[in-house]
Amino acid sequence: MKLTLLRYIKTAISVYFVALAFVTPLFFGTWTSELFDFNKTVLIVFSAAVLLILWLSRMTLEGHIRFRKTGLDIPLLILMLVLIASAFFSLNRLLSFTNLELYLWLAAIFLYFVYTNNRDTTIDTDKFVLISLKAAG
Repeated sequence: MKLTLLRYIKTAISVYFVALAFVTPLFFGTWTSELFDFNKTVLIVFSAAVLLILWLSRMTLEGHIRFRKTGLDIPLLILMLVLIASAFFSLNRLLSFTNLELYLWLAAIFLYFVYTNNRDTTIDTDKFVLISLKAAG
């Protein structure tokens, strides 16, 4: 049961990344007055949250924390700390924390960590790049 659930979570993470790469350039929402930026930002932030939850649940089921180290880990963590500190020490703290750009940056950093820690082969990366290029036109 546990192995089956782990396999489903691993597949869901891979499929979600591929779907996100394909859907993001094509995603337009008509429920707001802004057609481009806001809707895609909400999609990416929501997707990052879902993928982060899937990754954390995978690590919980495996019983250990698996973190693949890369050369960008420290710079991205420093960037994340600087973004949060600049929002916290801003003159207008409310505006800083309600600005979607902060959450988009944080979502991009989380997506990087989830992707690098859940890809198993370069075939996943090649598939991801191909689908991104096809979706972009």
